[in-house]
Amino acid sequence: MLDPDSFSLDFSELRASAGLLFGLSVPLPITFSFGFPIEEGEGDETRVLGFNIGI
Repeated sequence: MLDPDSFSLDFSELRASAGLLFGLSVPLPITFSFGFPIEEGEGDETRVLGFNIGI
């Protein structure tokens, strides 16, 4: 959702996370990521593990 007052800073809307990413580029670009939210808000969708093949 867009913020009607686009140049105001609302600290309750800030989010933070931490994690690790491991990737290989040979023979196939592949990445694995692991992370967790430090600061999350109501209605946020969180993922702990991520996997990607390709660019």
